Amino acid sequence: NLLRMKHFTLLSLFLLSFLPSIMAYDVTTEIQKKNVLIEEFTGIHCGYCPQAHVICHNLEEIHQGKIFSIAVHSGYYAVPGSDQPDYRTADGDEIDAILGTTNEGRPCGIVNRRTLTLSNGTEAMILGRSMFGSVSRTIIGEDAPVNLLIKADCDASTRVLNVTVEGYCTAEMPSDKARLSIAMTQDNIVGPQNGSGVGDEYVHQSMLRDYLTPVLGDEIEVAKGQYFSKSYTYILPEKIVAPQTKREVELLLQDINLLAFVTEDGKNNVMNIVSAKPKFTNLELPLSADMSLTILGKSKKYGFNYFEVILENKCNEVLTSAQFD
Repeated sequence: NLLRMKHFTLLSLFLLSFLPSIMAYDVTTEIQKKNVLIEEFTGIHCGYCPQAHVICHNLEEIHQGKIFSIAVHSGYYAVPGSDQPDYRTADGDEIDAILGTTNEGRPCGIVNRRTLTLSNGTEAMILGRSMFGSVSRTIIGEDAPVNLLIKADCDASTRVLNVTVEGYCTAEMPSDKARLSIAMTQDNIVGPQNGSGVGDEYVHQSMLRDYLTPVLGDEIEVAKGQYFSKSYTYILPEKIVAPQTKREVELLLQDINLLAFVTEDGKNNVMNIVSAKPKFTNLELPLSADMSLTILGKSKKYGFNYFEVILENKCNEVLTSAQFD
């Protein structure tokens, strides 16, 4: 009995030593469907690029929490005029070169860094905007081999951003060279855009501002049935500086988004992606909201005049009521 008690005690201590690490993970272990990353290569002097922006926006709205986009300003069409802001970044130029889009026309895009066999029998990773939707809808029906969860918090007074990404592998990964990438985008950047019809008042969304990791990600150890976790600390700059012109664009904390994704080997095949906005402390914003109106009254789907109002909270207070005429 004493021997059994010792064995039981040792076994209990052994199990207890592992319980905290097991219980610390919040990422689900249930098999999930894949989310989608659209890397859209764009530029302010590209007249057709607003069409691609709309396609990405609509896909994100229709498939909320399933499809995410990054607008990468790079290449010839992203070169600003003498009095224009420069939205290029060193990381954007690097990923442009690595993925081979530098000499491609704009807009173009890559969906989950997947190489596809086209109808003419050729293989391509770089796609025209008309293919973003069909490829994305195919991918979100597939099982994801890895589940991801991203947590982020930031003290606005110090601009110190803390990010943790958790993962759980529900299936064998296609290679042992998996990498984790974390990109930061910014919404609501007002500036010029050819083809928009609004001149310098175009509102840019999902614009790449920086990678918290190398652009091809950090190596991670993954195996079926196992967890992984990576944590990062990043000082958010006041402004993003374009490498070529040294022009600065303000980085507004309330407008940033973080996207974490795992690729097969850095360059190919996004296995899954998640996104989150950081939780801020000491962030004080004036009470503000933007209201947009979509007129649907002339649609034959409705038997009477009908319109939708979308109210977007632009501050860190909870809005409980709104008045408009």
